[in-house]
Amino acid sequence: MNDNPYFPSGNDLLLSHPHQVVPAFLVTCIGAILGIISFYIALIFTPQDVASIEEFDLLFLCRFGFTFSCLIGLWCGYLQRTRWMMIFGLPLGLFSGILYINLCQLFPNHSALTIPAILTAIMTSITGIFIKGAPELIQRFARGLVAGFLLEIIFSFLLFRIGVYANPDLLAARSVEQLTVLYWRIGPWAIGGASACYLVLVHWACGLSFVHGTIEPAAEKTSGQSDAP
Repeated sequence: MNDNPYFPSGNDLLLSHPHQVVPAFLVTCIGAILGIISFYIALIFTPQDVASIEEFDLLFLCRFGFTFSCLIGLWCGYLQRTRWMMIFGLPLGLFSGILYINLCQLFPNHSALTIPAILTAIMTSITGIFIKGAPELIQRFARGLVAGFLLEIIFSFLLFRIGVYANPDLLAARSVEQLTVLYWRIGPWAIGGASACYLVLVHWACGLSFVHGTIEPAAEKTSGQSDAP
């Protein structure tokens, strides 16, 4: 085995380096932060001089999906504890983001729910291979679908069921300007809650541990030392 933990070689690249263990509370906080950052970036760079709300929504979703995918890819790469995996995580996120934009343009009616769920399932399946190998690939794909579906469901619920009713003046958004005001006022809170849950589900889908994983080998080593004469 290569002694350098940052530049592994051979089989060390995949399974010999345990992933970074992060408390569940911190994962939810990171998820909320990544979602809010992506939301603001997408909202700032989405043009408002468009013909309809539907066109604005599609442009916004493309920008949000691209940015959010890149940040999630970087996070998953960081958890692998190697520079190679951090370098791999960004291209994986970029690929997912570019693929999301192209699929949204081909199938705009599925840009909010179906496409994010499928891409999440693909990303969690690929990431899961680097964590625990090929077994349970189908299970990780199915969990990724759940995570992707719940991202949009939770966001829509927080935005249109709780946020809008707490702000009755935004209940009837009929123009791009009104929708933009709705997104600026309520969107960050809604996407923060949704992306916090999403990142926890992505950890679950990939097989990432919240409590154990890097602690167990140390415990075994300690036990072996105590048995030594």
